[in-house]
Amino acid sequence: MKNMHRVTRPAWATMDRSETVVILVASILLGIYGGWGERIATALLSLCGVPRSSIHDIWPIVDVIVVTSGCLFLIYIYKKLRVSCYPSTFIYCFYMPEISNSSGKSKVVGYCHIKPNRENGEITAKGASFFWENGRVGDSAGFTSVLVHCSKEAGEEITCHIHFNINPEDSGKRTYHHGVLIFQLVTNATASTDKDVYAGFLMSHKNEGLFVGYLKSHKKDSELNEKEVRAKGYAEWYCKGCVSEKNIHGVLEENGDMLFAKLDGMLEDPPPPLWKSMDHYIINYWNRQIPTPQSVILNHKLHTQINEYLSKVLALFGLDGPAISRFQMTVAHIAKKEKDDTLVAYERALKRELTGLTKQSSESKALNDRAKIIYSEIKDFLVGDSLLDIGCGNGLISNLSRNHFKQKLLLDVVEYVPEAFNLDFKLYKEGQPLPISEPFDTVFLLTVLHHSKNPEELLKLAWGATKKRLIIIESVIGVHQVTPPVRYELANSDIEDQIGFAAFVDWFYNRVLHDDVPVPYNFTTVDDWESTFSKNKMRLARTIHFGQDIEIGPEYHVLFVLEKE
Repeated sequence: MKNMHRVTRPAWATMDRSETVVILVASILLGIYGGWGERIATALLSLCGVPRSSIHDIWPIVDVIVVTSGCLFLIYIYKKLRVSCYPSTFIYCFYMPEISNSSGKSKVVGYCHIKPNRENGEITAKGASFFWENGRVGDSAGFTSVLVHCSKEAGEEITCHIHFNINPEDSGKRTYHHGVLIFQLVTNATASTDKDVYAGFLMSHKNEGLFVGYLKSHKKDSELNEKEVRAKGYAEWYCKGCVSEKNIHGVLEENGDMLFAKLDGMLEDPPPPLWKSMDHYIINYWNRQIPTPQSVILNHKLHTQINEYLSKVLALFGLDGPAISRFQMTVAHIAKKEKDDTLVAYERALKRELTGLTKQSSESKALNDRAKIIYSEIKDFLVGDSLLDIGCGNGLISNLSRNHFKQKLLLDVVEYVPEAFNLDFKLYKEGQPLPISEPFDTVFLLTVLHHSKNPEELLKLAWGATKKRLIIIESVIGVHQVTPPVRYELANSDIEDQIGFAAFVDWFYNRVLHDDVPVPYNFTTVDDWESTFSKNKMRLARTIHFGQDIEIGPEYHVLFVLEKE
């Protein structure tokens, strides 16, 4: 696969070293032939009694024959030079997520034949993967490439991309039908080997070296039925030529355990560049990278903070000490086992572990405590006779504020407000105008903006609905200095770990302990928020840091008070 870049590189691209050598040698030979060819031939043939005049007469014909033959020979050599490494056989292994197949098996080994198609000038790949159990290969699923190409960015190793279809006769054996296998040459692999080795990544979708691999796939019958699979793997060059179907089982059974041992070694080391680039990061509204919950759990720098958070929040939800300890171990175990699985699958796995353990009464007390703390932080800033609470949640804070206002309206995308509160409530859809006819004296955005897909647009809508004062509490990152009594356990951590912790807390509370709260992780810094206020000509009257003031949601909280002129 390391030669793929040379083989698939278009002829009009910048010449590589081998092409330069061929052209240089051809130019030298042609120069020698043109300058001294006839003289050398005349001198040699004269020794054999051939008249000089005869040689001179036939030399134009010799020119045509020699030059044409020489060009054809050089073209043949160039072609051989470009594809001499193929056909070749590579063998690989992957740890697959359970959702990749109906049986839930997680270890596969496989092979891939790579060979050139001289008719159309393309490279083709064909192979199969086999379930791996107890040192034996099991059922197989064959695949055939639809496109093979290579990339090489500055400072990176060669990366091969194999876009494939699962063979029709095997389509029922996998939950995906199409995908891409990505293999990148690894030059600093710890495994001792004289073969090229590769890191692999498989991404699936229904629509001579050591290599790291990544697989990604998804089954997409329609926009509403999509299943994505990602997996990390290992591959290495096995031999030149294509191993026959008859012998491939023996090759894989002989090498399967060794392949997984080398993959395990890669998983323990710092990850190869390919895996880093293919990790499940998302980019939020503020162009900040958000790590997956699995990667946060496995981040040793956040181990203490994550476990402390789980201990506190699960205790607030009624779990006892032994149950919390078991769950903490399970969270890490599943994260390591399924770290390339979809986020939905990880959520479901943790929800199953918590089934029957959480207690509604304990959660209610924690939420009431949260509401009382927030109310105490904002009560001095309440003004006027009317209140609009955007993203009100359970309505507890508005209920505590009710005596300050004659008119109260609560808005959210889902209704959680108890009827017993007797507070006016309206549903609204994000991206649509707020369902109001006039502005309100006081408007709340309390830990809401980071839940919005477009927080700046929601901020503008809230500002437009404000007559006197807009009160915002937002979870922020990028805080490295705090003044007591403000508390922040991650003040000495870098911003990447701060955003990882905030994202995990947000995800775990809203997606594992609850179900339908949007979590686009739109966290950013105080400076970003203040710049946004200024850009939109919103007058910022006060900024107050509260830090980690809420046990049930220990992100770093800041109060912004915006006032109309």
